[in-house]
Amino acid sequence: MSALVCFTSPHGLLALPVAVVRGVVDHLDVVPLPAPAPVGVAGLLRPGREALPVLDVLGTDGRHLLLLSVGGRRFGLIAGEVTHVQKPAAGALGPSPAGPAGALIAGTLRTADGTVLVVDEHALAARLDRAS
Repeated sequence: MSALVCFTSPHGLLALPVAVVRGVVDHLDVVPLPAPAPVGVAGLLRPGREALPVLDVLGTDGRHLLLLSVGGRRFGLIAGEVTHVQKPAAGALGPSPAGPAGALIAGTLRTADGTVLVVDEHALAARLDRAS
């Protein structure tokens, strides 16, 4: 398993593969969409010339914003505080929670600090299709 970018949320520690994270910026740079905004879309971010949709689907406090690139789609994700990068041992990823709670979770990782929920980056990108 590749390295993971770990970040806080009200649900505990979450993580995404470092391979899909293109950067971390301040959440204050998000421009809200006019009402009625699509469900789960917090607004837009302009890190350069393009405007990126920003998802708010993890219930985080929004201190940081992860810039992601998944399957050719670029978007932002509101995150709590990015805390560290962790390289899990081979075979360390456990199953995702059952039911609706696991819809965005690819698996779990036990660490010295507790359980980290590994977010499914493809399920996040699919949320963009549902929002449009």
